[in-house]
Amino acid sequence: MAQSSGVLTMSMGARAGWSFWAISIFLVLFNAFGVFDFSMTQLQADFYMSAFTEEQLAYFYGFPLWMVLLWGASVGACFIGSICLLLKMKLAVPLYLAGLIGYVASSIHNMVLNPMPGADSSGYIAGGIIFVVLIFALWYASYQAKRGVLK
Repeated sequence: MAQSSGVLTMSMGARAGWSFWAISIFLVLFNAFGVFDFSMTQLQADFYMSAFTEEQLAYFYGFPLWMVLLWGASVGACFIGSICLLLKMKLAVPLYLAGLIGYVASSIHNMVLNPMPGADSSGYIAGGIIFVVLIFALWYASYQAKRGVLK
């Protein structure tokens, strides 16, 4: 609380406009798909994995435990970060940072050190889009925290 002209007022941060809500909802949905993708891959859901060859399925299902944990932690951190952003919580910033670091590490494994058999450029394009969205999410959450929208 701050005192102004003998009147106590609540000090409030910047107001969240319509774009804040639109971006926050987009990021929740975007990262919810990441959680869905991870879950369907780990559950080996036939309806979801049917487009892949046997060799590609063996690739996904043969990830080492550390890679599965890193992937899950990364998508989980980004999804929870998006929920925190929607709830105007500063916790979104470190969660997005953790998710981005996990994504970069898993991408180095999946795209450079151990690429999927038969992979074409679409996987790299999708990976690039995900990277750009995660960079944007981290920047946006940091920006809103500095503005005082996130508490």
